[in-house]
Amino acid sequence: MYNFRYNANTFISIEGSLYASNSVNANLYAGITGSFVPQFAGGATGAIPYQTGPNTTTFLPPGTNGQVLTMNGTGVPTWGTSSGGLGISGTNYGDYIYWVGGTTGWTVGDQQVSIGANAGQYGQSTSSIAIGYQAGYTGQGQPVGNSSALAIGNQAGSYGQSSWSVAIGLLAGYTGQGSSSVAIGPNSGRTGQYSGCVAIGDWAGSSNQGPTGGGIATGGNVAIGQYAGEYSQASQAVAVGQGAGTYGQGTNSTAIGTNAGNTGQGNYSVAVGQASGSAGQGVSCVAIGNGSGQTNQMLNAVAVGFQAGETNQSTGSVGIGWRAGKYTLGTYSIAIGYYAGNTNPIGPSSIVIDPQGPGQSYNVGSGCIMIGGMPGQNQYNNIISLQAGVPNNGFYTNAISQGPNTNYVLMYNPGSPNPLEITYYAKSFVIDHPLDNDKYLVHTCLEGPEVGVYYRGKGEITNNESVIIKLPDYVDALAYNFTTHVTHIYQKTNPFTNYSVSDVENGMFTVYCENGKNSKFNWVVYGERCPIEVEPLKSSVNRRGNGPYTWLEPK
Repeated sequence: MYNFRYNANTFISIEGSLYASNSVNANLYAGITGSFVPQFAGGATGAIPYQTGPNTTTFLPPGTNGQVLTMNGTGVPTWGTSSGGLGISGTNYGDYIYWVGGTTGWTVGDQQVSIGANAGQYGQSTSSIAIGYQAGYTGQGQPVGNSSALAIGNQAGSYGQSSWSVAIGLLAGYTGQGSSSVAIGPNSGRTGQYSGCVAIGDWAGSSNQGPTGGGIATGGNVAIGQYAGEYSQASQAVAVGQGAGTYGQGTNSTAIGTNAGNTGQGNYSVAVGQASGSAGQGVSCVAIGNGSGQTNQMLNAVAVGFQAGETNQSTGSVGIGWRAGKYTLGTYSIAIGYYAGNTNPIGPSSIVIDPQGPGQSYNVGSGCIMIGGMPGQNQYNNIISLQAGVPNNGFYTNAISQGPNTNYVLMYNPGSPNPLEITYYAKSFVIDHPLDNDKYLVHTCLEGPEVGVYYRGKGEITNNESVIIKLPDYVDALAYNFTTHVTHIYQKTNPFTNYSVSDVENGMFTVYCENGKNSKFNWVVYGERCPIEVEPLKSSVNRRGNGPYTWLEPK
């Protein structure tokens, strides 16, 4: 019998022999509970015990550094050297493993990267990267086998992503993304993005970004912003802003701003500003400003300013200013100014320059020029008006004075056969009065039957005899037929003096005093610049112009 000493949890000692021939009677330990550390006789330090048969234990000697414990298939453990957990090895620093399935199982990734279910599965080119479910799934980086392409996101660049292209985001560059193109954002450049195109934003350049009208893949497009250039953005077009150039943006056109050039922007057109040129902007048009040229801006039209040319701006027309030509600006017409031609149509080939302000409206006919319209006054056809509402065929302006008094140089004559006629009595100009802010100053032109020039000045005789007066150097080349006038300047010592003068020769003349006394004087020289026919026969000439500003042309 053996004597055991133990407490409730741990054996203290076993008295007597427990070992015999390196074997242990298994029945000995039956019913023992608690912590128990058996010790076997005969094993070396570091040896590992193992069963070789029923009730038989033996030892595996210690292995060497780096060895791992393996089984040899007979149930006997042995020491061996590890060749890798998967039995494969890399080539370069940073190589990684990925699953290819079939009999190959795991393999080593080196120059290209594919991470995610079916990523880069078929024909992925060297140096390409595909990360995400079916990213770069088929033919990524082709047709150049050693080129690189990048696809990050579920199904990004999934089918036929070309060399040097980038697709980042869900379904970005999904099908047929062209070489050297960029698609960043969900669904950007999703279908048929052509070479050299850029699409950044949700659905930007989503469908056929880059072809010309004939379907030639020239590319070079830019679409930045949600829905920018979404459908069939033509080659070399630029769309920046949410909804810019969304539908059918034309070749070489530019749309910058939310919904700028949104639908059917024509070739070579420019739309800058929110909703500018947003619907049906024509070929070679320009719309700059929020809402400018917004609807049906026609061929070669220009609209600059908030809501300028907003609706139905016709071919070749120009609207510049806040809401200038906002509604129906006629063919080849021009509206310039704050609210110029804001509410009513402006006829073809008319010009309106008018900061009229909100709430003012009038119709403007064809072939008109209006500078400063009046509220509620319509302007019909072929007239010129300055701050006046007028009926037809003529030149009209607000008058300086009213009434039949012929002392006024420019007057509004309600007594004439035409009650809106302006009567001219002289060629005049009007300036602010230099001393009285409540008045104007009206001057007129000197009239005469010649083309005259004059020069004037002061002179002084200091030698009791004469003095030479020199005119500008160019006088002889400009004018001829000179006359000279001299007026004595009063002095107490010489109150009265008569003078004589020579002809003007070589740009100078001499003044002589009569009494041999020194004196001062004023002088004026008149000359003739060129001849004119003063009394031509009406039968030989045609009169041109209106009012005092007329001229003659030979028949």
